[in-house]
Amino acid sequence: SPLAIVAGAGSGKTETLTRRVARAVEEGRSPTTVLVLTFSNKAAAELRERLEGLLGAAAHAITCQTFHGFALRLLRRHGAEAGLGDDFSIAGDAAQKAMVKRCCADGRGEGDKEEADREFRAVWALVKRARSRGVDA
Repeated sequence: SPLAIVAGAGSGKTETLTRRVARAVEEGRSPTTVLVLTFSNKAAAELRERLEGLLGAAAHAITCQTFHGFALRLLRRHGAEAGLGDDFSIAGDAAQKAMVKRCCADGRGEGDKEEADREFRAVWALVKRARSRGVDA
């Protein structure tokens, strides 16, 4: 059954989660049906390592990834159903900023650099505000 553990740093989330997963596998749950999601690559690696310590080779069949990594895996597998081509890419923060800067600078002469920079800051602030409110692209 689904389980979400929400707690502060150092409170034992990883220990609780790994023990719960290990117990489920030991009680007959197939490791291939277990999905463990976390926020950071470091945490995912820690979970994998602890699960291997508890379950040995069975832990290799458990899917243990970051939310972003798992979402990317789904999109790679089912991208066509989401209207994506095989060659789609996900732009990181730096690439996104560069695209917005290019758009703000397009069609402007060198003398309009200050105006393009002001426009970029305004547009980027709108993007950040929309993200914080959960607005999709």
